[in-house]
Amino acid sequence: MGRGSFVGRRIADRLTYANVVSTLCLFVLLGGGAYAAVKLGKDSVGSKQVRNGSIKGADVDESSLKAVPEATEAANARLLDGVDSSELVRSFAGNVPSASVGPVFYVNELDALLLGDTDPGAGSCFRIRHTGDFGDIFVSDLVDETAPRFVVPALHTSPNSCADGPLVLTNTVHPNLMLVFGCAQAARTYCYGQLIDAPAIDPQSLRRASKR
Repeated sequence: MGRGSFVGRRIADRLTYANVVSTLCLFVLLGGGAYAAVKLGKDSVGSKQVRNGSIKGADVDESSLKAVPEATEAANARLLDGVDSSELVRSFAGNVPSASVGPVFYVNELDALLLGDTDPGAGSCFRIRHTGDFGDIFVSDLVDETAPRFVVPALHTSPNSCADGPLVLTNTVHPNLMLVFGCAQAARTYCYGQLIDAPAIDPQSLRRASKR
């Protein structure tokens, strides 16, 4: 008996059903992968061929995605009946007990906090707290904005003011805005205000007028 027959018989003796099946499966898998690599063309894989969770954000071209229906409404969230919200007048109002020195309302755009006065029997009085780090707040009569009643430096609080409204509050850091406001007092101190676009006023002229 030749050496080849001996080797062949030894291999045959070692073959089992499990060996044969696993070897066949290996060839099928390798052959299938090679087939897929050769036969699948560009853009030929659709959603049915993709396993859930296998696609990551980096794999997606965002420009190819369409907006979801809700996103169209979100893009128009600034509009009210077709009008841009930046064109609307912002209103403020609040009240505190007449004996309270606490906050009435805050105007973030002007760094201005309107407070109750420190004298409960003083009538419709108020104070202004400048919460910003820069600029000056000017409080003037609406009919004469060039002659401020008082000035509040940054991070300061004004004394009590019992000026009759309507009054105008401006901030040199935000010259394009103004708050028209006033206060009244009964059992409580009531204050109201509207934030609007300010006419062109030279801050230097306000400073000069405040020093007269």
